[in-house]
Amino acid sequence: MPVLLESNCLDQHYGIEVANGLNWEHWQPGGEYTKQITLKNVNLKTKKLKYRIASTRFFTTRYPQPIVLGSGTSISLPITFRPLEKDTYEDCIEFITKEGQFSIPMKAILPEAQLKLPEKIGFGMCAVQDELLSEFKISNLSKLHTTFQLYCEEPFLLSPSSGTLAPRTSCKITAHFKPKGAFVYEEDAVCIFGKDKEERLEKKIKLEGIGKFSHIGIKHGKQSGDKINVEFGDVGLREIVEKTIEIVNYTAVNAPFEIVQNQKNGAVDRCFSCSHSRGKAPPNGSLKVKVSFQPECVDAAYVDDFQIIPIGGTSKAQIKCVGTGIGANLIVDATSLNFGVVKPREEVSRSFKIRNNSSLPATYQFQTDLCYSVFKLNSQSGTIKGKSSTTVIVKFTPVKPIVYYRKLFCLVHNQEPLSMK
Repeated sequence: MPVLLESNCLDQHYGIEVANGLNWEHWQPGGEYTKQITLKNVNLKTKKLKYRIASTRFFTTRYPQPIVLGSGTSISLPITFRPLEKDTYEDCIEFITKEGQFSIPMKAILPEAQLKLPEKIGFGMCAVQDELLSEFKISNLSKLHTTFQLYCEEPFLLSPSSGTLAPRTSCKITAHFKPKGAFVYEEDAVCIFGKDKEERLEKKIKLEGIGKFSHIGIKHGKQSGDKINVEFGDVGLREIVEKTIEIVNYTAVNAPFEIVQNQKNGAVDRCFSCSHSRGKAPPNGSLKVKVSFQPECVDAAYVDDFQIIPIGGTSKAQIKCVGTGIGANLIVDATSLNFGVVKPREEVSRSFKIRNNSSLPATYQFQTDLCYSVFKLNSQSGTIKGKSSTTVIVKFTPVKPIVYYRKLFCLVHNQEPLSMK
């Protein structure tokens, strides 16, 4: 038979110090549990007292007999509790002194699962098909291992939806709200918990949220609205030019969106691209995205568009992109070279410049015979960086006293050929 020591707070009655009550916990039917109740005389005089227990048969003590306590002395009385079934038991033991009488309550309670959770979770406004999250705690205030299960209806979701909490512990639960329409939503989430199936308890959490359609527009330079044109102008072959577009959210909720490129153009012909395929503009704010243009053909005009579609929204916006691909832009600073009268076997030099007016590097090659021609070039081919030039030296060495004439052609990559007399 276990003996349990009483640790309740102490009271004084007529000079007798005693616990203010006896409580039994963690017991099972058919068991026998004993606690000690200690009485101490804190008076200077000797105290005589009698005691009696109530008529209940669940709490017993030794046969009542008078107690004599000298000043400063104490005595312990064993109280035995014998439960027969799972129930709450209450009784008291009475003490009678010359000055008066007092009673000490005795109580045996069943351990009960006790969870603490919020009464209400408010999500506020949320864009249709968007999702808001909110975290809260479920705390186990009891001394029992407690299993719980959470139930709620769409558009709300609680995760994890079940678990087991050790005594005096807690866990985080994430509440999800994903409205399917522009409505006011109110639902009760139910938490069922307990030690076993026979002792299941229930608590409710009120879930509230408002679904709202989002509305977006676009902005670029001085243009704004739901349709804008983005002009890239002339862009060198395989050069990349970027333009910044601002997606504006006119509503007080997040505006999630998708950016869809025109499906009519095949993937091979797509020279425009966007930095985002999806995103989310903040409430009453904006999000910047970049549109890039990289032409693949010379002298080709490109047109494409992007649709910005809010997820769950009713409006959409369109970006129309226009650009032209250009190649190299090489020019020579002279259309002809005149060497004058030159004696046979003498050498005379003349020079001209080839200038690249584009920002791209340009590759060139002259069509000439280095072995048998009387006109020889110091550089028959090469590459000129963007916005720069190179000097070509032509040497003339006649072999006969005749008139020499030749039209020199220069082939340029992604450009019409150049010529010089």
